[in-house]
Amino acid sequence: MSDADLLVFYDLRGDASLLTVGEVTGLSSSFQSLANYAAASTPPGYSPAAMVVTVRQGSSIVITNDVLILPAFWNYTQYIGDPNPFQVMVHELLHFSSRLNDIDLATRLTGNSFTSIAAASQALTNWLANCFQ
Repeated sequence: MSDADLLVFYDLRGDASLLTVGEVTGLSSSFQSLANYAAASTPPGYSPAAMVVTVRQGSSIVITNDVLILPAFWNYTQYIGDPNPFQVMVHELLHFSSRLNDIDLATRLTGNSFTSIAAASQALTNWLANCFQ
């Protein structure tokens, strides 16, 4: 079974937004809804199409196989970069497979340093766009 087979997607435009982090991950007792988690995890001025759920366990951050599909996914003009939905899914799969966040993953793949999630995510978008050409 590949890592792609293990991903679980939640479309936050519907009832899935009401599920809690604890319910979907099984790793947390958090009662925070997925919609609130996504809002709290998104830096101001940044509108991602999707995000992987992370859970703190002790001093570690666990990158789960749970991917939130955000409203911007359905309106490609609202978010930075990703020109197609497949690229968004590959982006999230890379997080799960590598266990790296945007900044660390972009640094590893591009060899550049990043200080913001938005800049790192855009660099991943550009890197993936080159792969899809």
